[in-house]
Amino acid sequence: MSGRRLVLLIVALAATSSAADVPAWLREAAAQPHPAYPPQTKAVVLLNEEKVLVEPSGKQTTTTRIAIKVLTLEGKAEARAGNTFDSKDSKVREMKAWLIQPTGKTREYGKKDIIEQSLNSDELYSSFRYAGAGVASEIDPGGVFGFESVLEEKTVFSQYAFSFQNLQPHLLSRFQVTVPPGWKAEAKGYASAPAQPRVSGETFSWEMRDLPLIEREPGAPPIGSLVPRIRVSLVPPAGEASSALATFAAWPDLSQWLTRLGETAAEVTPAVEAQAKALLSGKTTAWERVRAVAEFAQGIRYVAISTNLSKGGGYVPHSADQVLAKRYGDCKDKANLMKALLRVAGIESWLVTIYSGDPYFTQPDWPSPQQFNHAILAIAMPDAPALPAALVHPQLGRLLLFDPTDEAVPLGYLPVHEQGAYALVLAGARGDLLKMPQSAPEQNHTERRWDITLEADGSITGTLEEISTGQDAFDAGELDRQLAQGKNQQITQYRMNRAMPGVELRDVVRNYDSVNRRHRLTLGFRAPGYARVMKGKLWMVKGVPMTYDAMPNVNRPERVQSLVLQPTSFTESIQWHLPERLTVDELPDSVSGNNDWGSFQTEWKQSPRQIQVQRSLVLRPGLVSPASYQPTRKFLMSFNGAEVAPFVLLAP
Repeated sequence: MSGRRLVLLIVALAATSSAADVPAWLREAAAQPHPAYPPQTKAVVLLNEEKVLVEPSGKQTTTTRIAIKVLTLEGKAEARAGNTFDSKDSKVREMKAWLIQPTGKTREYGKKDIIEQSLNSDELYSSFRYAGAGVASEIDPGGVFGFESVLEEKTVFSQYAFSFQNLQPHLLSRFQVTVPPGWKAEAKGYASAPAQPRVSGETFSWEMRDLPLIEREPGAPPIGSLVPRIRVSLVPPAGEASSALATFAAWPDLSQWLTRLGETAAEVTPAVEAQAKALLSGKTTAWERVRAVAEFAQGIRYVAISTNLSKGGGYVPHSADQVLAKRYGDCKDKANLMKALLRVAGIESWLVTIYSGDPYFTQPDWPSPQQFNHAILAIAMPDAPALPAALVHPQLGRLLLFDPTDEAVPLGYLPVHEQGAYALVLAGARGDLLKMPQSAPEQNHTERRWDITLEADGSITGTLEEISTGQDAFDAGELDRQLAQGKNQQITQYRMNRAMPGVELRDVVRNYDSVNRRHRLTLGFRAPGYARVMKGKLWMVKGVPMTYDAMPNVNRPERVQSLVLQPTSFTESIQWHLPERLTVDELPDSVSGNNDWGSFQTEWKQSPRQIQVQRSLVLRPGLVSPASYQPTRKFLMSFNGAEVAPFVLLAP
């Protein structure tokens, strides 16, 4: 379904009648036969249709029709649909829903049954609304939910993003746009979606049929990068332009448009200046000044809001003065406040619009604001130390990227789900699409050090020290901050117990060093019955007590979706101390490997009364295609093999 139009919100509605005048389009959709689907299929979308009528003035009327057949009890939650909009420039002209039960009984839900509510109760965002319907509590498996809405908007958009599918199968999915006289519509198609429309006068249509269930595979990209989708741009007649509808031939055009939308929001008011001076007091270097402002901006409460609403409202930051006074804002508000505070320090910066959560989502061949859902900041830092979040812009010079919305990732780094993504720097005519920095594997490093004594009864005692840097350290530090100490102890106990059932822990210390950006876990342990002893003579001991948690999931022998690899660096050293009466009979083989995605090594060594295990793994980030999955799986499973390989001891 269109990500722009459908919000996954379940709302129970009161029935308004025992019989309903179900529209012909819904009855026709409900009567369509569909193939047998796998047992895990929750529902089938019989119709997913969005029709947009665009007028030269910028007025836009969007008609949405949805028909969903519920197949299982779990699928009842799929019977829902709705619209998001900005009430300042939009209105819901019509909205209805219907229910057709398997028995043939029908019900209609009218205006008084439709739920309309603010997307957020905070004052700055009170105009953003949701209106929708859902019948999860009433529909039976085999029933059909229908939804129709007509939304009028005063829009500046001349571009549209439409996804033909979500995870559930779709029988018919269609997007249609009727353009002003003389205009045309052009599309980019992704994941097998058709780019060429069917044209009838000034109406352009794209459709797909019989789309199967999409089963999520572990480690795959988010659904937005997997489903068939189109990106549509309206094109005015040659030599003409529209004052009402913005068009973008290239990324600098979009940069200029978005820059103009927010150019007054970063005004330095007396309140902003006073706050900046308080933050900058005693800070002598540019780095100290930027860090003080960055930490303050991270502390501003985050309030989420969509960036693709109505008349560009989702792209316009609230003034820095407002956000400072209210002490809350969304991503662009926080970045814009930081921009205004840095102005007082004489440091230039620019908002950057990016897609957060999937670095592979934005396509460089479609200049459009609808490819982004998030805003961060690019800071001019010509003399800053070498850091993972720095890049060189061809016109703006050396920039440091920072996300003030992320409370865990400090200045100098980018969240891993934004690294490598395409993002647009909003610097007027100098702005352009850039690929965000990607941290090197060694910048996301975890090291484990074990010292383990095997006791005469088969139990083990020892210590573990685990030190992490990069995203793992930031996440662990944030977890420490958010959770009470007792809860953190429970998490550590659960994690260790999975590796060594019945393990007893002592002296557990978790510590995040905010200066050196490191997280350190230390603990002592005792695990009874760790060794398997056969007839008192043959001892089988698993040499690697714990799996490496951040390994990609390669359990499936084959894939149809790409496998996402994150930048990874891992080392592990394990020192085993053996009882005097036991002798080493067999050690696993030392192994190593290299492929396009990285390298690994596992080395086993023996010395008197001791065994040493040394392991290392380096993975480069990227997408492993299904065609390349088999050799990569073999490579990763070779590294995993050490985690189950035992060494063998003999008793006299």
